[in-house]
Amino acid sequence: HRVVAFILLAVFSVFIALLFRCGARGESMGLAVFMLLQLILGIINVIYQLPVWSAVMHNAVAALLVINISVLGVKLGAVNNKTAAAERKLSSA
Repeated sequence: HRVVAFILLAVFSVFIALLFRCGARGESMGLAVFMLLQLILGIINVIYQLPVWSAVMHNAVAALLVINISVLGVKLGAVNNKTAAAERKLSSA
């Protein structure tokens, strides 16, 4: 679990930096906050041997991360679809 967590942290850090650089500052900051909270809760779980409150919060933040990433994926897909439609219009004109 920990190895995958560190790999995902590295991947998401790059993704968050790219989002921030592309102008999606709100989305990138939201994702960064959830990732940081997830990391802190994971460390608390290890140090204090899985207190119930921390384990529940860790799972809740994981669910929020999935929702956040899903919404972001839909937004990025919508932007990509609009861009593709605009390109088709320009090429047919």
